[in-house]
Amino acid sequence: MLKVHHVGYAVKRLEKARRQMEAMGYEFACPVDKILADTGPAPYHICYDTDCFEKDMEQLTCGGGHRVIVPPAPAAAFEGRRVVFLYSLALGVVEVVER
Repeated sequence: MLKVHHVGYAVKRLEKARRQMEAMGYEFACPVDKILADTGPAPYHICYDTDCFEKDMEQLTCGGGHRVIVPPAPAAAFEGRRVVFLYSLALGVVEVVER
């Protein structure tokens, strides 16, 4: 079962956003330049975590309308758990991280 893990948010003013997000107790990652150029500050992906990584990935790609844009790989940000990035015309970028 997929559960929301986090939402990626692109920002224009990195240091100002970092201070504000950290003051609220959030972790902060780098901005995404292309998204900012196209749309300005906005959520740019949603991340789900799952206990059934292979099953959920298959479900999303085989009939779920998603295609893999970054293949599954261990992610240092998630203690080596696998992460995959998918794209859906209807939903945009979706990240799935192994729980």
